[in-house]
Amino acid sequence: MISHTGKIKNYVYQYDGQDELMLPFGMIKAVRLKREVIEKKKVTYAWFAPELNYLLVKIQQIKSDVEQFDAQLTSLEEY
Repeated sequence: MISHTGKIKNYVYQYDGQDELMLPFGMIKAVRLKREVIEKKKVTYAWFAPELNYLLVKIQQIKSDVEQFDAQLTSLEEY
């Protein structure tokens, strides 16, 4: 990952299952990965779509059981 300051950060995610997601983009099958920081009570989930070359289609972060953010794929332009 590249932080907002431009520094490269390495994070470890673990496989957490597969889901069918209804996104603004439409229904899509995705692989779910999870990153947990226990001491900060923070969990980040990231979903990648195999049929879109493993494009990140959704990311969600929860801290102390409160959702901090959720971003989802709404459209896709091919070049």
